[in-house]
Amino acid sequence: RRMFPVLKVSVSGLDPNAMYSFLLDFVAADGHRWKYVNGEWVPGGKPEPQAPSCVYIHPDSPNFGAHWMKAPVSFSKVKLTNKLNGGGQIMLNSLHKYEPRIHIVRVGGPQRMITSHSFPETQFIAVTAYQNEEITALKIKYNPFAKAFLDAKERSDHKDMMEEVGDNQQSGYSQLGSWLIPGSGSLCPPANPHAQFGAPLSLSPAHSCERYSPLRNHRPAPYANPYAHRNNSPS
Repeated sequence: RRMFPVLKVSVSGLDPNAMYSFLLDFVAADGHRWKYVNGEWVPGGKPEPQAPSCVYIHPDSPNFGAHWMKAPVSFSKVKLTNKLNGGGQIMLNSLHKYEPRIHIVRVGGPQRMITSHSFPETQFIAVTAYQNEEITALKIKYNPFAKAFLDAKERSDHKDMMEEVGDNQQSGYSQLGSWLIPGSGSLCPPANPHAQFGAPLSLSPAHSCERYSPLRNHRPAPYANPYAHRNNSPS
């Protein structure tokens, strides 16, 4: 299902005329499995083994720094699942705590510079059903995809509808491709890096991982640069 609340970030300091890709993944925030008891979350045992983390590539990627800085970058189309065969969705273990991590990759030129940022205040516990009644009420009020919690019939209808929508949109989502991030947190390039990225990532010899499928139908270039003749400086 879609992640809600939506993760949005404001960015500054990029080169307005350089091209960047924005990626998102999720890392385990601690070494616990959690449970909801008497109105609060408490550690509930050892965590399950973490599945390889897929990276979500923002659909505007690659694009100019000016594009990324003009408005908050929204990851509103991210979908999460607890199934291995999620079909392009990001798999998380239920009742485990995660922290979103954003990677900014500069593309083009001799090197691909990577910077990663995480925000502890965005940590969350992945669930397949809401545990807190107050959170349930808030999501029904503000999340357009949670209206199905109003009654059992709507839940069933909503599930059928979302599965149908998911099937129809699956091909578009899979075009984003996926990269495997090893435990070290470094990014791994696909087996056949797309031409837009030039040389593979500069990884130290200590970094290694299996190479997964390349980006599929990832657009090779952004829209025409409307900023080329401006003398903007990053804020």
